Amino acid sequence: MQIKRNISACGYLKQMSEDNWNEMCKSLVASALTDGEMDFVVDLFIPLMEYDLFCEVMCSELMSLCSSFVMNGPSGIGNIPAFLGAILCANWPRQMSKAIDTINPILYTSVSVIKGWILVLEEDNMAVLKAANSSSDSVEELNSSSVEAEREDPEIVNRCAHSVCLLCESAQRSLWMKWPELCDEIYAAIKPCITHNQVITGFVLSSIDC
Repeated sequence: MQIKRNISACGYLKQMSEDNWNEMCKSLVASALTDGEMDFVVDLFIPLMEYDLFCEVMCSELMSLCSSFVMNGPSGIGNIPAFLGAILCANWPRQMSKAIDTINPILYTSVSVIKGWILVLEEDNMAVLKAANSSSDSVEELNSSSVEAEREDPEIVNRCAHSVCLLCESAQRSLWMKWPELCDEIYAAIKPCITHNQVITGFVLSSIDC
């Protein structure tokens, strides 16, 4: 609490350049992902939110890390989904508690990333269903470029599924209590992955089943 009061009273923050904010945001993210201080770091976001440059830089940093986590794998990055879970389940003041860009851009960015993961799973599930329903086509036709063009890279699909799993594993009941509609969307996307999507690997399936 005292640290947050000190941040609010610090006049230097108003004079910080974008480079200064970049350095601070990278340090905060490193503390969260490397040192296990996710809740502490997210708690510091609250007094820092009054600075537009902080919000802009932190959102950019989150987007970059989340993109790298899904596109290149989690190696060396840390548990980004757990960090997003900490952001979603933080005790935001009432005036910052909505995931709207003009109210809480960091919360908005975090939810948007998660919904992006869900969308990848939904679209791949739909492609699987479309292929299964094309019973009049031959096996070769089902595997044709017209069907495959609708499907995301299997590695990306698996990483999105694993990311959602890590999010739920870290946030657990808090996520369901604070974001019930998001949890419903996750369940609706994950269930077909378990039952019908052969792209999902055994490792990811075992994580989802847990």
